Amino acid sequence: MNNSSNREVQYWKQFQHALVTHADNGDLDALRAVNRKLVNALIKRGQPRNHAELVARQELAQCHQAIIHRLQQDKDQLAETMQSFRASQDGLNAYAMTALSSESALSSQSALSSGATVTTKPEQPQRQGKGYSSPYGN
Repeated sequence: MNNSSNREVQYWKQFQHALVTHADNGDLDALRAVNRKLVNALIKRGQPRNHAELVARQELAQCHQAIIHRLQQDKDQLAETMQSFRASQDGLNAYAMTALSSESALSSQSALSSGATVTTKPEQPQRQGKGYSSPYGN
């Protein structure tokens, strides 16, 4: 392998290393930036010039595909976790409402059993029109 070919292989290996490093660190912004640079480099460089460069690009493509697959799995797992959280949150909200309702009923029952008088103002009827007089003095 000549010097020029060796430089090209190293060039693509640097992209591969950067993709793996940023994916492992979970740095999606850096991963996105490397991906953009990779696309531009592939367009600029065109077809591989020799077998060594072809192999380096194929390895890079496999690495790139594995990272995409891993990110998709992470995304799917996050979606499952969020769905589970939402389901749990709905259940917790329902439980909280039941608990509050039970507390209210218990406090009213407790007040009644202690001899306290619980009074509520009766609902006032709606006025039906002229000449109607409410028994509540309205």
